[in-house]
Amino acid sequence: MNRWQQWLKSLKTKSLIGLWQDYGRRLVLCFGGFLLCLFIAIKVYQTIYSDEEVNQSESYLMADDREYYLDDNEPTALNEESTPSSTASEEKVVQKGYVDIKGAVKKPSIYPVDQEMRIYDVIDLAGGLTSEADQTQINLAQRVSDQMVIYIPKKGEQAPDLTTINTPETVANSETSESSQQSSALININTADSSQLQEITGIGEKKATEIIQYRENNGSFQTVDELTNVNGIGEKTLENIRSQITVE
Repeated sequence: MNRWQQWLKSLKTKSLIGLWQDYGRRLVLCFGGFLLCLFIAIKVYQTIYSDEEVNQSESYLMADDREYYLDDNEPTALNEESTPSSTASEEKVVQKGYVDIKGAVKKPSIYPVDQEMRIYDVIDLAGGLTSEADQTQINLAQRVSDQMVIYIPKKGEQAPDLTTINTPETVANSETSESSQQSSALININTADSSQLQEITGIGEKKATEIIQYRENNGSFQTVDELTNVNGIGEKTLENIRSQITVE
């Protein structure tokens, strides 16, 4: 009979109390050891799993931070870089205007232009030159400007300055010259002598002498209205001669 058979035979002969006394404590210790090992295994698993979650959360945060950086910073840099080009495009605004072309062209009229265009561009807009046009008198490469008048002469015809250009600058210069001519025609009551003062309507030798005497006693006239302080010159006389005199 082997050992296992002897052990089974002893179990049959022993009571439950005896069995508990012989094997109960061992079973309790084994079961307790099993539970302890299970608890330790669970704790180890939870620790490892929690570390993985922390690592994943940190990865997500890093990814979110990178997206935030890309979304907020990089586009801003691109926008800043694109600002000069937009400013440059704004500075490159083309000014527009109108010119009047006349003479030996097929369609003389008023045409819209910009400051980059030249006379030959306007001639193209007008349908080109006629067979009678004398283009030797035209500067085809001249730039055009707003309010410009272009005259294309015929052969044998003498055009004034090749092209008659009435720009705001030439109009202003013309007005300035006219005003200077008018100013030169006025008589300065601060510097005029007796004969010059007598050229003023209604001013004779006596009044001219009075004006010079007042000027010597009181200094130069500051305004034309001070002329009424001279004996013999009233408001009515001043209004009649105001357009003929000046103090400058």
